[in-house]
Amino acid sequence: MDIALLFMLVFIVLFIVLQLLGSKPHQAAYSYQSTQYLLTKAERSFFGALVQAVGNDALVFAKVRIADVLVPISGMNRRNWQRAFNKVSSKHFDFVLCNKDDCSLILGVELDDVSHNTKKAQQRDEFVNSACASAGFSLLRIKAARAYVIADLRQLIKDAISTSDRIANGEVIIAPEAYSDGNESNTAQLTSHVMDEAEVQTQKICPKCGKPMVLRTVKSGSNAGHEFWGCSSFPKCRCILD
Repeated sequence: MDIALLFMLVFIVLFIVLQLLGSKPHQAAYSYQSTQYLLTKAERSFFGALVQAVGNDALVFAKVRIADVLVPISGMNRRNWQRAFNKVSSKHFDFVLCNKDDCSLILGVELDDVSHNTKKAQQRDEFVNSACASAGFSLLRIKAARAYVIADLRQLIKDAISTSDRIANGEVIIAPEAYSDGNESNTAQLTSHVMDEAEVQTQKICPKCGKPMVLRTVKSGSNAGHEFWGCSSFPKCRCILD
């Protein structure tokens, strides 16, 4: 083969290789479409009632990323911190109440509709409950309804906030669920169980699933008579606290 032709082929190959190495990867042109609405119809209906119930006492934010409210505690190694952060980074609270002066956090509000009845959704809710309990952040869950009684909703919010304020040692009470009855004059009535002061002082929340803890006594064995806190959802959750 002619030496000049050989050099020419080598030059062409080197030129092509350098071009490939120096070229930037092609950026795909992704296409998107607008969802049009930030809230579902059920969320928008509840949002209107929530704003009326809160009035001028606080600001109401919708679709708040949990990672903007709860962050992993300091002191974790980097890997565990990132894992804990990833658990909340893709989730959000339906609504969050904040003080008007400085946007400090007051209360999280979750609107539970029929989609929360699935196993996956219930696992998600248990995790969120547990995360809020560990952070001492009060969370109020409301059952979705066709309409809401503003006065009752306002009282539920006040109870959830005052209950949280009375908790000691960083524990938090997740407000009991409010159930609706759409058969009364086409207006859903919100009802709630409000804990009295003695019950609040003794109530503990399971750090694993967010359910209430129950004071139990060992009935047999070497530890007979010993009292401990066991999760009320046992045997589904076997968390125990001394």
